[in-house]
Amino acid sequence: MLELAKARQQVSLEGIKKMYQTTPAKSRTTANNLRQDYKKADQLPLFQKDLVNKIGMKPEFASIIAFPISEHKEIIPSIKSYSKNPSDSYEKISKSLGKNDSLLAIATAIEENAGRGKGQQFLNRISADKKAGKLDNLTERHARELGETFDPRPSLTDLYYTSIFGHNKAGI
Repeated sequence: MLELAKARQQVSLEGIKKMYQTTPAKSRTTANNLRQDYKKADQLPLFQKDLVNKIGMKPEFASIIAFPISEHKEIIPSIKSYSKNPSDSYEKISKSLGKNDSLLAIATAIEENAGRGKGQQFLNRISADKKAGKLDNLTERHARELGETFDPRPSLTDLYYTSIFGHNKAGI
């Protein structure tokens, strides 16, 4: 818990600014070590909230950092092929969702790879399937994400911090 408390203290504008006083490689290592401290404590949702509340990231991009798609390699091909075959891609993604996957991060990646509006369509379909009782693998956090307003356009803050953590805009 002490590691988590230290990590939470470092996830602030002042703490992140200190990271930039070193080399880019060392900054990235420090930033990713912060995420690991949250992960060890099983507090990745808290990490996402801290990125939003303490440094002003949008939930979509904080989710990319807290729940990177790169850790769920099986869905990356489905995201990349979403524009060619949305139904099959949707089925593969929705069936493989786990507790450390973010619907917002996935929708942002789909938006970047498949085109404008596709991320929102993905979220709408997930929401409809949830209401219809077709998805039993969604967590409470997933349900809260469905209640967020989806805006896949990154702010300068989002671009800045996703670069520190070594992610491109969509996190894949």
